Amino acid sequence: DLYIYKEDNNGFIDYAIVENKFIENFLQQYRQLLGYINYYFRFGITISINKKYSLEDAMCYIESKLKSIDDKDFPIVKIDKCFNDNPYIIKSYHTIPEDKLRQMPIYHMVFQLNDIERKRIARKARGK
Repeated sequence: DLYIYKEDNNGFIDYAIVENKFIENFLQQYRQLLGYINYYFRFGITISINKKYSLEDAMCYIESKLKSIDDKDFPIVKIDKCFNDNPYIIKSYHTIPEDKLRQMPIYHMVFQLNDIERKRIARKARGK
């Protein structure tokens, strides 16, 4: 987990919170992140450690979990699958309780430790 801030003459300026867990615990990770973030943060980040799924399946898993959330305090306004031409980042926008007009982005990324695609092509190269 990581807290990103800037220090100036007036004190600290909150920028972001990064929360990481295994992908199977995505909803717990997501809720924990929302518990840490306050009005002053600019954005949040979830990093899901994946040993189970292909990267594409992992992103679909996260997207489906986000779509299943019905949270009255931090409602999800929008989900983008691609960000800056990178299909492996999902960006969700949330209304925050302190200011119903402001939307806070949360970036969802996968730390991919299961590389099914590369294992498959390596087997083909060896004729297996």
